[in-house]
Formats: sequence, C-alpha cells, structure tokens
Amino acid sequence: MDRLRERSPGLTTEALTYFEEALGAFNARCYLASSVMFGVAAEQVFGRLAAAFVAARPAKTQRLHRLLSDNTSHYGRFDEFRKAPVRGTLPNGLPDAITLDAVADLLRVVRNEAGHPRDGSSTRRPPTRIS
Repeated sequence: MDRLRERSPGLTTEALTYFEEALGAFNARCYLASSVMFGVAAEQVFGRLAAAFVAARPAKTQRLHRLLSDNTSHYGRFDEFRKAPVRGTLPNGLPDAITLDAVADLLRVVRNEAGHPRDGSSTRRPPTRIS
C-alpha cells in the first residue's frame, strides 16, 4: 500500500480504502471478495480518469460526459471511453487501448463471476473460522 500511495498520490481515499480491503481479502485467501473489491477500486480510478478526459476534450466527449452523469453501467462508460479519439495523444509509456481493454475485461469478468456464478457451481471455499 505504501508503494501504491507513493506512485499514485492522486488516488482518492475511497479508492485507497477499496484497494486496502482487496489486499486484506486476498491475503486472507478470500479471492472472490478480493476480486470484487479490486473491481470497485478500478471503477473509482476509471471514473476519475474519464472525468479528466472529458474536462480536457469537452467538444469530443459529450456522450461520455452524459454517461458519467447518469446511471449507466461502468462497462457502458468504459465502452464509450474506448471510442474516444485517444490514439496518438497518450504520452509514451502509457498502455495502449488493447492493454486497457484486457485489464477492464479481466476485472469485469472475474467480478461478475464472483457475484453472479452462471452454472450453479461455486468456487467459494467454506467459510474460515475467525478466532
């Protein structure tokens, strides 16, 4: 957490709280809970990224601005963000759109599976007794 705070000083208290919860759950081997918390933290960070992008390019991001203001799913917002003309405007060293998609898809799929298993089976472990 110290390294995350050092490298990302602009993270909100809310995002940091979710990251801490996710790490605690992961260390306790509660992987499903960890994936959900990491997903929530990622949504917090993405929301700020998208809002900053809209503020920097208001003429080209009206639809994204509207989606950030309503109850659209995070995936819907991310999908619109991907359509924005970002290529060629990113500083060197930042991931390309393919990497961004892969991370978002991984978080979405794992988080959805954790909260909504489809086949009736569950990868959940039996509850751990807390002393």
